[in-house]
Amino acid sequence: MAFLFDRSEFAAELEALINIMSGETLERYCSVFCIDRIYHIASRREGGDDAFRAVVTRFMRFVEPLDVDVEDIMSAVNSGMRDFEKAVMLCSAGRKGAGIVLSLTEKGYGNPPMPIMTPLKFLNTDH
Repeated sequence: MAFLFDRSEFAAELEALINIMSGETLERYCSVFCIDRIYHIASRREGGDDAFRAVVTRFMRFVEPLDVDVEDIMSAVNSGMRDFEKAVMLCSAGRKGAGIVLSLTEKGYGNPPMPIMTPLKFLNTDH
């Protein structure tokens, strides 16, 4: 998973988050869009589908993918959010009872039902 640390501006936070996720009893979910991004990065940088499968296998030890249902899609459609992907993720996370959403940016989430935090902001709070 070393390629995940390639974006140096996020490497320290990512490493700290992984350490927290492997040691705490937080419920951890990821958007299915996150897995798609990991696929594209792993397959390009690490040598194709085999690398992707290995990375996702390790990543799934830390998180559970959020499922998306018709209610999430329709809620996203009716949310008024410009970024449909973020709208779907927020609706799914809300249905699952997520307390916060971690994102590289806090922008573009409109008026979310839970706090949106960057990894650094999350690391600087009591969790």
